[in-house]
Amino acid sequence: MDKRVNLKITGKVQGVFFRHNSKEIADSLNLTGYVQNNPDNTVTIVAEGEENDLKEFVKFIQKGTPQSKIENIKTDWQAPTNEFKQFEVKF
Repeated sequence: MDKRVNLKITGKVQGVFFRHNSKEIADSLNLTGYVQNNPDNTVTIVAEGEENDLKEFVKFIQKGTPQSKIENIKTDWQAPTNEFKQFEVKF
């Protein structure tokens, strides 16, 4: 069953290849959506796909990259909107 998850990640998540690695994992799981840096030094991710794939993706996000330090993740599960064709890094 398809789902949507909105994530807001705080901690050391900018300038540590977090968006790049998030996209690689999302692509490998056939997820759609986006990842973007925010002016307050957080990262937002919106992802849609199979629920089990999204759960795997969230596990990766919780670990982060070797250079990152995740402090908190706000997670909001929703019904998918199917508005995305691929997963992209927004600038």
